[in-house]
Amino acid sequence: MSIKINQNIFSLLVRRNLEKSTDKLETSYERLSSGTRLSRSADDPAAMAMSEQVRFQIRGLRQNQENVSGSISLLGTAESQVSGMVETLQRLRELAIQGASDTLNAQNRVAIQQEIDQLVADLENTAANSQFAGRHLFNGSFTDVGIQVGTGSGDTIRLSFNDFRTASLGSSSQITSANPVGTTAITTGALTINGTAVPVSTSDGISTANADASAIAKATAINSIEARTGVHAEVQATTRSGGSAIQSVNLDGVSRCLWINGVAMHPVSVQSGDSTQALVLRINASTNQTGVTASIDSAGKLQLEAADGRNIQIKTQGSVADELGLSSTDGDIDEVVTGKITLSSSRSFTYNDTAGVLGMASASMQVTADPSSAIAHINVISTADANNALLSIDTALEQLSDCRSRIGAVQNRLETLTTALATQVQDLTSTDSRIRDTDFALETTQLTQAQILQEAATAILSQANTAPRRALELLQQ
Repeated sequence: MSIKINQNIFSLLVRRNLEKSTDKLETSYERLSSGTRLSRSADDPAAMAMSEQVRFQIRGLRQNQENVSGSISLLGTAESQVSGMVETLQRLRELAIQGASDTLNAQNRVAIQQEIDQLVADLENTAANSQFAGRHLFNGSFTDVGIQVGTGSGDTIRLSFNDFRTASLGSSSQITSANPVGTTAITTGALTINGTAVPVSTSDGISTANADASAIAKATAINSIEARTGVHAEVQATTRSGGSAIQSVNLDGVSRCLWINGVAMHPVSVQSGDSTQALVLRINASTNQTGVTASIDSAGKLQLEAADGRNIQIKTQGSVADELGLSSTDGDIDEVVTGKITLSSSRSFTYNDTAGVLGMASASMQVTADPSSAIAHINVISTADANNALLSIDTALEQLSDCRSRIGAVQNRLETLTTALATQVQDLTSTDSRIRDTDFALETTQLTQAQILQEAATAILSQANTAPRRALELLQQ
């Protein structure tokens, strides 16, 4: 091996290795003293980018936690106000029940009305002035408010409170079929209420014809989605009135017959105007089978009624329909009479009945609340007024109960969300820790290694620096 003194290659090689071990030692000192593995992007660019993304999420989720906490406080405030209003309404209901008794005199009613007026004023004050962070809750302005609960732009919960001021509280919306309901069943998509499709109507179990198209069947279908629409359907009595007075006719059960809901109403001898009540008695004797009762009006016309709203099927034989006043022409009939339906809600609603299954005057309509039925107008000046007040108060209690149930549902959702957000923050923080934080067990091992390499490199460097001296030994010899 040649000996040179101008370039000490061994020394340069050792020095380079010494610098590398020194850099490693500095890195270990920095990581151990700071507790973080990533002090700069150069340490691990991909890991740094991932860590920053995780930190964005963590900060967003922590802000969401604050949003949810504030929303829970808002809902708690709203529920306490609604709870107080319910207590006031309960007292109003007691007074209305008291006022519905005919035993009260005028002076008693005035005294009751004075307390009612004070309670109504208290309700108005509560609804008009309930606020959270300067925002009114129950004056009708708190509608479609978004609560940000996620890290994305669309992660919101929409929240609305109705107008509970006394001019609106307790008012209800209602509409009754202008005509008997159609004789066809509700089919898929034929009827929608508040944008929700009413399911197909099925047999009511008691009508003898078109049982799936009766008022009972259709009301059942509508009420099956009441929780989503807020609209309740009530069946009205099914009625069939004769067009003219009854004439004398002998229903012999052979050539002249009458059937109601499949049950024979013969033999019976009917006098003009059914003056002997023979036909009425015969029909009413079968009410347990048919569900239909009969009566004769002052003009001698036959009146049929199914109080439960079932269909009334009428069939005649022997050209007796005109004698019974059920047809304007000579001959027989085979018809099915349906009942009517009343739709009601504690708030405005819309329906779309393009198929005409409900017999409404209009195929589609927005039914608005009647302000005259609101709490602001209740009184007990008469028994009838007290009964109307009860209806308004019951509607108001239903409205407030619905509000409380929605508040409770959102509260439960937000409380569950709080737990979920805390879990997400914990998991993401753990992820960030694994990316950024120093692994002290590993780093101390690398520190020890770097220290040993540095000491070894220092010792070898001193040896490499003395290597050129061998040239002097050759010269001396």
